Amino acid sequence: MSAAPQCEALRGVDWMECHFRLGMRAAAERRWRAAIARFRAMLERDPSLARPRLELARAYFMIGNDDQAERHFRYALGGGLPQGVQRTVLGYLEAIKRRRTWTVSFDFSITPQSNVNRATRKRVIVVGGMPWMLTEDSRKQAGLQVRAATDFIWRPFLSDDLRGHLRINPQMQATTRRNSLASLGDLTLADTYIQLDGEAGLVWLADRQEVSFGLSGGRVWYRKRGYRHDYGLWLRGMQELNARTRLNGEVMLSHLKFDDAIERKGWELRSGVGLRRQLNASVAVTLAPALAWYKVKEKDRSYIAPGGSLSVDMILPHDFSLLLSGSLTRTLYRADDTVFAKRRRDWQTTLSSRLTWARFTAFDLAPYVQYTFEKRSSTILLHEYTNHAFMIGFTKTY
Repeated sequence: MSAAPQCEALRGVDWMECHFRLGMRAAAERRWRAAIARFRAMLERDPSLARPRLELARAYFMIGNDDQAERHFRYALGGGLPQGVQRTVLGYLEAIKRRRTWTVSFDFSITPQSNVNRATRKRVIVVGGMPWMLTEDSRKQAGLQVRAATDFIWRPFLSDDLRGHLRINPQMQATTRRNSLASLGDLTLADTYIQLDGEAGLVWLADRQEVSFGLSGGRVWYRKRGYRHDYGLWLRGMQELNARTRLNGEVMLSHLKFDDAIERKGWELRSGVGLRRQLNASVAVTLAPALAWYKVKEKDRSYIAPGGSLSVDMILPHDFSLLLSGSLTRTLYRADDTVFAKRRRDWQTTLSSRLTWARFTAFDLAPYVQYTFEKRSSTILLHEYTNHAFMIGFTKTY
């Protein structure tokens, strides 16, 4: 029997109450997928409802879909739940953390861009008081980028509070300099950028917190040739500050070596903190300051780059979700550029909006569209650029 006749048969009960009662009945009978359909129908109309989102999360938990269960439990915590219910939800989140042994994510996208090579639009630059004409390859070019990436994490059980950590993160990116779908036929292996990263380590679990550390390594190939390899150490941590607020932190130290540029060999340190606050049952905000440090023998290539980002994640009616984000980074180089005889100072600004539609999924992948604006300002004009990108893709994160 369809939902509408069943709901109409319940006199004096509105549409929302009808679906809620039928969803709770299905859950009581352990028909979890039927319950999921009822609660999702309610949230499609009003995503701010905390109780249906809580029951939806519980149904996902019971069928073992931990990614969706965790997401909806966290949104439900923003809905002003009673203290006792909050403790129950935090217990579910702790159970998910401890029983999850593997995670897989995937993302595929096609992205037309106005400046695919991130280059200046200027035709002439001045070096040593003399004007120099830039070649077409050195200037701004529109193009099309195709990218596929996956992330596999396995955490084998070692003891009650200790897990292993193995991670493989391959990704491939292909680019053509002609901004049209017809140019997809020009995407040959010569245009590809392939990256393979891996991690191995340990994870310590405690009540409402987690600490992990280990070794990392990576290899990059560009245009059929080896481009870069790296190895290093990483440390991550997570702390649930309260029912609505979570703190994440990460520090990574890597040694980089470039196949055809020995002078760029050096050390890179990246650190960041993310503070996520659940405002209500449909809106979350994340503030993430970050710092990067890169040191090589040639001081004009060494830099320090403080920055940060702010993002707002919203669940909208009709199974849409909207992610708005912006970031700002200041890059300060240690010495004057040897060609331009001046110190390089950059501002990097990025603004992005992503709209995902979870109603239509295939193989647990949801379609999305995304617009991104990038702008770099620099004391050396050659390094300035602006880029507009419109991305169409599929993601497992929604």
